Amino acid sequence: MAQASASQAEPIPFSENYIALYYFKTTKEPLDIPATAALSEEVRFASPFDKQKRQAAEEERIRKGLETSSSDRLLTVNINTNISAYDPVAKDFSIELFEIGRYIPFSAYNRGFQLIFENAEAYRALTPSEADARRINDKPYARSVTAKVDFHLSGAGDPTGATTSSNTVRAVITKVRLIAGGKPLLPDIVVTAAPTVLPIAQNKSPNEWSVGGLHLGMTKDVFAAAAKDAYGNAPKFEFGQNTSCGDTMLVVPGYTAIVGAVCVTYTTDGSGIVKQFTVKQITGETPESKEGFRKLLVDKFGAVTFTGNYGQFGWGELVGSNSARNYTVYAASYRAKTRGESSSGYGGTPALEITITDPDYARSKLPAQASPMSPKL
Repeated sequence: MAQASASQAEPIPFSENYIALYYFKTTKEPLDIPATAALSEEVRFASPFDKQKRQAAEEERIRKGLETSSSDRLLTVNINTNISAYDPVAKDFSIELFEIGRYIPFSAYNRGFQLIFENAEAYRALTPSEADARRINDKPYARSVTAKVDFHLSGAGDPTGATTSSNTVRAVITKVRLIAGGKPLLPDIVVTAAPTVLPIAQNKSPNEWSVGGLHLGMTKDVFAAAAKDAYGNAPKFEFGQNTSCGDTMLVVPGYTAIVGAVCVTYTTDGSGIVKQFTVKQITGETPESKEGFRKLLVDKFGAVTFTGNYGQFGWGELVGSNSARNYTVYAASYRAKTRGESSSGYGGTPALEITITDPDYARSKLPAQASPMSPKL
């Protein structure tokens, strides 16, 4: 555990608006400045005599904020969190705030955001001296702490897939101070190693993405042979063209899903070239399924381009609305259920679905935009 060195600049207090403007600047997502300014309290509660002046001032403040928001500025935030009981095997405590999937929610400009720390894992384990560990562990109240976190902003989105992508801002922690009973619990924590960050951009061609050796661009005969070679020895194997890979194909009605069962479906173009395919696998309870296969998928496909709700992930090019299913690679973890389990609302067996789609094929399936027309009277 290292002592903090003096910062070159004092951190500014956590500012929801500053972080939100950084998000808009980083993502280049359009921000309606006049409409956003009109929502501010300064404008909404201004008298009719001052409203126009307040509106102009607020618009200027937002424009300046967009220009000056930067990853170079140091910020600080105080967050109440808990420390776990001492782990005698790992010989450490765990700080709840820095566990996988944790984030700081906040609102700005009539929108909800979340702040994540991309180097949180480096701060999660707390390894004090034995004397300090005994002091902390023997007094449970000392494990309810305020974490004073100094950080700078570093990007948007979550390439690890641990949190949803929408309105997510990334940050890098530079120092943590744990406070209990109004006093520092331990010396300030500073991790000097740079965080390992996955790059978000992927430049793969559609045919480079694969599952079990299957990839786009194969002829249907080659694809069929490869699918049977990869999955033909599964306890149950379903395969077909232009068919639905429904869960009922992989479960015994009234009982439970067949662990290890696999279903592969595909679609070809007029030349018999595979343009889209889906692989569904009933895995059962595995170490990977307990975290929704997230780490396994990141190891396979790299940094996540988009993370949706309920264990849905997307990689590659987006075609259509911003949904995980509309990316070149779509993966979703879920629980395959029998009819009885579905009707009761309980049960189910962990399963993983992966669909790979040629972006040009996806574009050809988008509905045509209707041309505007004048009414006929």
